[in-house]
Amino acid sequence: MLVKANAKKTPAFIEPMKALSIEKLPEGDWLYEIKHDGYRALAFKDGKDVRLVSRNKKAFDYPQLVDSLKSIPANRVILDGEIATLDEKGRSSFQLLQLFKSSGGVPLVYYVFDLLFLEGKDLRNQPLTARRKLLAQVLKKSPENIRLSDELSVRILGLG
Repeated sequence: MLVKANAKKTPAFIEPMKALSIEKLPEGDWLYEIKHDGYRALAFKDGKDVRLVSRNKKAFDYPQLVDSLKSIPANRVILDGEIATLDEKGRSSFQLLQLFKSSGGVPLVYYVFDLLFLEGKDLRNQPLTARRKLLAQVLKKSPENIRLSDELSVRILGLG
């Protein structure tokens, strides 16, 4: 297999970005992600080896999501997202997720909101809008339970 000279080895773990508390919203155009009521999870795919890992480096055991992630048309990728279960109205439910193993039949979904690494390239220094555009392409033909998380664009104006 040929590897580009600037390609990097797939990292074993990447610390996910976390929300920060601020006093005042900065002005400008902002992208807001839909908050799903689930478990934050990084998906690591290196060939046929796929792992779902919590932000605390604990492995998640959801074989149906792992199997679906194997079909993503990328050989080496790291995704950042949220594992959620959906209620009868299609809303995420943390209570259902906690009961998932015993309930059976509840839809399990991995909502992906960021693309951190693709085919040997660390994308974290790229703008989020560029990463999400590439992510949409990567997930274009993904299984139903692997979804691009929705976003909202908002302009914050100064008052005064």
